[in-house]
Amino acid sequence: MATDRVCAVLLEKIFDSGARSVVYSPLCERTKVLDSFLWTFKQNSFIPHGSSENSPQADLHPIWLTDKKENPNSAQTLMLIDCCEESSNDEPERLGFSKIIYVVSGSDEDSSKKLRLFYKSISEFCNSKFWLQGKNGDWQRL
Repeated sequence: MATDRVCAVLLEKIFDSGARSVVYSPLCERTKVLDSFLWTFKQNSFIPHGSSENSPQADLHPIWLTDKKENPNSAQTLMLIDCCEESSNDEPERLGFSKIIYVVSGSDEDSSKKLRLFYKSISEFCNSKFWLQGKNGDWQRL
């Protein structure tokens, strides 16, 4: 899945910078798929991570995959996968996140519509940067 590759590249950059991250999806199955992908993303290395499914000590993991709204590893970055849901504007800040990354496929009309509505609502109250990956893989700033 293309979003798994995008997530892996971004998570690797976050990890290499020394920062911690939480990856949230409302679908437990979605985090399981990403969990498997992160182990096999590169042949000669892996991206260190744990998940609420298989790791009892979240604080030991630089990257935490979960289907719960939590920050158990004191992460600075929150990555939201395939969810442009409305939530409390202060929720990420209350949980201690200073950066939020939204990753959505946008491959179907419904996802694209939700993303554009979400973009309009969030860009009014925060300093945001939105990038959209085109069909040929290039990135465009919205």
